[in-house]
Amino acid sequence: MRATTPETTLTPKEAPLLDRGNLTKAIFAARKRFEHDRAVDPTQYVKLWKEDDVSEAGPARALTLILRTRGCTWDYQASCTMCGYFVDVLPKKLTPDDLIAQWRRAQREIHDEALLKIYTGGNFLDANEVYPAALHEILRSAAPRFRKITVETRPEYIRADVVKPLIDILAPHDCKLELAIGLESSSDEVCDQAINKGYGFAEFVKGAKTAHESGARVKAYLLLKPPFLTEDEAVEDMVTSVRDAAPHADVLSVNPTNVQNFTLVDRMYRRREYRPPWLWSILEVLQRSKPSAQGRILKSDPVGGGKNRGAHNCGRCDEKVLPLLERYNATQDVAFVEAAQAVDCRCKREYRAVRDLEGFLGASHFTG
Repeated sequence: MRATTPETTLTPKEAPLLDRGNLTKAIFAARKRFEHDRAVDPTQYVKLWKEDDVSEAGPARALTLILRTRGCTWDYQASCTMCGYFVDVLPKKLTPDDLIAQWRRAQREIHDEALLKIYTGGNFLDANEVYPAALHEILRSAAPRFRKITVETRPEYIRADVVKPLIDILAPHDCKLELAIGLESSSDEVCDQAINKGYGFAEFVKGAKTAHESGARVKAYLLLKPPFLTEDEAVEDMVTSVRDAAPHADVLSVNPTNVQNFTLVDRMYRRREYRPPWLWSILEVLQRSKPSAQGRILKSDPVGGGKNRGAHNCGRCDEKVLPLLERYNATQDVAFVEAAQAVDCRCKREYRAVRDLEGFLGASHFTG
């Protein structure tokens, strides 16, 4: 059985863990030991990698770029229970030229990739984080090289006067814009009490509608097993969320929670009060949700898959399940999900026992 011993231990001064009436207070308490590196070069991006992906036209190579910015505006106000992207932000003022310089460095790595995904510590459409002058210049120079560009944003930043100029930049090159929105769950109660998201399903629907009317595509991120949900609750929440989000999105991405440093989820994990989802749960969600996805791309790419802090099974079968999941993501052929579900491992008994017993024993911290 895979060891789940935490990497560090808590001191008595860190108790109690959570004031359920104030998630924000608990979130910021969990990161109090973190300090930004103020010597970071503002012209250097955080990370870049290439991977196989899938688009409406089929399998394709993608280049993923993480730009260094001031970070998410919501993170300064309240933040989310699982989000650790604040560790990569620059805690000093950047200029438009800094962001463009990061992009220029990344351009050197472009070869024959068809898809570009540009991420930041927050929201690409937030003018306080990514200056419009830099945003427009990046898209203008990227448009001739890619078939589709994906950026992330909260729905409050999706306005026609912001999105339509971006479409105008990309359209002459037959390049599509995809706006990825972290819906996480279609349950407002889960978003509020388990994630501290700051918006709900209605705001997602409104943002998706504006995006589509402005000519952009929509990708919905859904979070499998935020804190305070049992494994069974998490699976049922995802099945419902895929069904609810499908009419409003072109791509549905089921993102299993991974344990990021200095987050509330991290603090719970080190107290043995949280376990990332099982790979078996991902497979069940995909298998059950494929029909309700209404022909949309439905995928799941578990960050840290097979490791203690990412979605994992027992450690024996992970290396068999994960490649099949990757094949499904690239082809959308549910036969690969079925093949992964058919992998024989004795941890299935433990997984089923967890699903059955957590609810019976009252293991859920969630009141929904």
